[in-house]
Amino acid sequence: MAKQQPKKRSTPRRKSSTASRKRGKNQPGTILVLLLIVVAAIVLSYFVTGGNYSQYFKRMKETITTVSDSGNEQTADNQSSTKMTESADQSTEKLPAQKDKPLQKTALEGTWVSTLNGAMLTFKDNTFQVEFPSIEERPKLKGHFKISANSLHLVNTLSDDLCGMKEGVYSFEIKGDDLILSAQDDLCKMRKENLSTDWFKL
Repeated sequence: MAKQQPKKRSTPRRKSSTASRKRGKNQPGTILVLLLIVVAAIVLSYFVTGGNYSQYFKRMKETITTVSDSGNEQTADNQSSTKMTESADQSTEKLPAQKDKPLQKTALEGTWVSTLNGAMLTFKDNTFQVEFPSIEERPKLKGHFKISANSLHLVNTLSDDLCGMKEGVYSFEIKGDDLILSAQDDLCKMRKENLSTDWFKL
C-alpha cells in the first residue's frame, strides 16, 4: 500500500497592506477637503450676511440702551416722587392743626353795646333784639336776621308796628371784640339811626 502524504495546512493569505496604505493616505486628504469646505462656507456666509448681522447687533444694542435709559429714568422718577411725598408729610407734621373758623352767625351771637347811645343789641339763634336805656323808654326792636356773604339782613317780624316788614340790609365787620355795622339799604329810619354805629362785646 502506498503511504498517504500528509496534507499541507493551508495558511490564510495576508491581505495586501497596499490597500490599507492607500486608504490611510486618502483620509488626511478627505479631512482637509471637508475643512476647506467648512471654512469656505463660513467665509461665504460672513460676506453674504455680514451687513445684516451688523444691523441686527446695532438694533439690539440700541434697544438695550433704550430699555436701560428708560429704567434709569423710571428709577429717578420714583426716587423724586418718594422724596416729594416725604417732604409733604414732614411739612404737614410741622404745620399746627388749624382750628375751624367759626361761622359768621356764631361770631355775631351774644350781646353788643352801642358806642352811640348805650343800646344793647343781642343776637341769639336767628333772632335779634335792640334794647334802649330805660330812661328813654323806647320800645324794643325785635325780629329775625339772616346772613348773606358779609351782609346782615334784618326784619322786624316781632315788632312790625315800628318798621313794618321792611327788610334792612347792613354790612358788618368784626374786629376782635368790636362790631361795626353800616346801613346799605334800610327804609326804617329808627332802625337805621340806632344800628349804624360801632358796638363792643358785652
